[in-house]
Amino acid sequence: MANTFSNPRDPEGIVIRQKIAEWLLFYENRYAQSEILIEDVPCIDIGCPDRETLISIAGSGMKEEIRIRKPLVYIRKWDIEFALHQKRNSSQA
Repeated sequence: MANTFSNPRDPEGIVIRQKIAEWLLFYENRYAQSEILIEDVPCIDIGCPDRETLISIAGSGMKEEIRIRKPLVYIRKWDIEFALHQKRNSSQA
């Protein structure tokens, strides 16, 4: 099945993945030496669009995941900021 969410100028999602990695480092410098994997995956949760973005961060004995309930092509800098803010708040609770 073809991905219905794609940018004709970036059909493989290379540019948006680079931007997401840049935004992550802008907000969280501690990820600088980590491996960052950014995937557009199916979302099966009720109320979620057909696709969501999964960001996996691994390095120095640390592994984290960030899920953003939007297809990769729709992710913007403020989505990264908001997701990291939520992650910080949930880890403090």
